[in-house]
Amino acid sequence: MTPTAIIILLCAASIHAGWNLLGKRRNPSPALFLLANTAGGLALAPFVLPLCGASLLASFHGPLAALIIGAGVLHVLYFVGLSNAYASGNLTVAYPLARSAAILWVALLNFALGRGHQVSGLCLAGIVLIVVGCMLLPQRAFGDLRWRTYANPCCLYALQASVGTALYTLVDDRGIHYLLASPGAAFTPLTAGYAYEFIEAISASLFLGLFVAWRSKSRAELRGAWKEQRGQAWMMGIGIYGAYGLVLASFAYVRNVSYASAFREVSILIGVLIGWLFLHERMYPPRAVGALLAFAGLILVGIG
Repeated sequence: MTPTAIIILLCAASIHAGWNLLGKRRNPSPALFLLANTAGGLALAPFVLPLCGASLLASFHGPLAALIIGAGVLHVLYFVGLSNAYASGNLTVAYPLARSAAILWVALLNFALGRGHQVSGLCLAGIVLIVVGCMLLPQRAFGDLRWRTYANPCCLYALQASVGTALYTLVDDRGIHYLLASPGAAFTPLTAGYAYEFIEAISASLFLGLFVAWRSKSRAELRGAWKEQRGQAWMMGIGIYGAYGLVLASFAYVRNVSYASAFREVSILIGVLIGWLFLHERMYPPRAVGALLAFAGLILVGIG
């Protein structure tokens, strides 16, 4: 990777960890994430609509609509899991677990879909490191292999978020490729990414809004978040989609996008440091080692 790509990806990773800090720091809830996602989509509109609005409209047919609906539903799984993980546990556990386990599920899905021959030895080694790292993250002492160490709301909700991430990542890949192959639409990889991100944000807010409206507790949280956390939500929303935009921009400066996708996971280390320094969470030795192993595993998966 070029120095420019490294700088861009470090910025993206820092922004990603930063908006998660904001999501954890004060009253995390699905309602807050609804406001943040909606704010991020609104922030994208002035850039996406003039740039590729006509091409997006021309390519919005049945298959793309089905993918967008699926992505929106899966984002509910992700946002609800992540917000509940932050409400019930530490950032230094929930954030790296949600990030690393998502890549693990993607790899396992490839095996389940009969694509195991596409997985290299490096990738398999990375998967092993991710599994070991995830096992260490919740531990307070090495060898603390008890069921209650893992069967707690924080870990279970983080795993829910990781499943949502893995599944919507697969859907996103299909959706962006559909836009690029759509006849009569003039998309580049960069504009396809932004356009897809924009309509995905709309779908995610729609379905997450239905989830929030369905629960009286979430409706009360939405009123409170609108009254007291609007500024926080705007910063989170800009961070959610700004970080992804920087990742897309970095692809112009790398020879292989898998390297960029792997390197961006340095956000795991940044997130753990943020939780330790700003939220004053305890940095148990297994937690630090687990984060390092998960990060190393993700790098191997990315370059393998």
